Amino acid sequence: MKKEQDKKTIVEKPMSIIAESIYLIESNKKRCEKIITKESDICPNSIADFLISLHLVLELSLNALLREIILNSLQKRIDKSKIVNNLDRISFIEKIILFIYMEKYNFESDEILRAEKYHNIIGKIKNFSETRNLLMHGSMIGSFLDDYSSPTRAVNVLTLKHMKQQIKDYKYITEGVKFYLNHLKSSEVNKRELISKFLNTDFLS
Repeated sequence: MKKEQDKKTIVEKPMSIIAESIYLIESNKKRCEKIITKESDICPNSIADFLISLHLVLELSLNALLREIILNSLQKRIDKSKIVNNLDRISFIEKIILFIYMEKYNFESDEILRAEKYHNIIGKIKNFSETRNLLMHGSMIGSFLDDYSSPTRAVNVLTLKHMKQQIKDYKYITEGVKFYLNHLKSSEVNKRELISKFLNTDFLS
């Protein structure tokens, strides 16, 4: 009997507590907030900073959100750092696609249309990311001093109009993810806490 108890003690593992730094999320939120408060005096350089920071907030937040959902749903006793390393090799867009298609949801009959509507956040995220890709992948920001060339594509995103559209798309994406999160059939996570931590848009008010 004692041997069985000793064996059980060795096999059992304590529950893992997720302790993840969200410094990059918070620092980029602050950068966005600081720029957006000067809307009447925003230059293209500030818009570039804002657009990159806003994308980072979205990507970092969605990655962290989905990590918590997955890690708290797994029953297998596997080194969680290995699971995280594997998850981090998947882009946040692919994670969202899997989240929408693979998870089980509980939709009331009058909510099916909303679920179908928010399915389009997949396309929204892809479009949203195009701006970040232009700026982060070294696209030329400038124009040519001649009569037959037009400004480069990257220049066209550094406008107040495009910035406002990015904010609108960001809010819509987080609203859609929040909708699906709230309708998960079974989950060990604290949904309200995750929404406050990763899907809060107050910094854009």
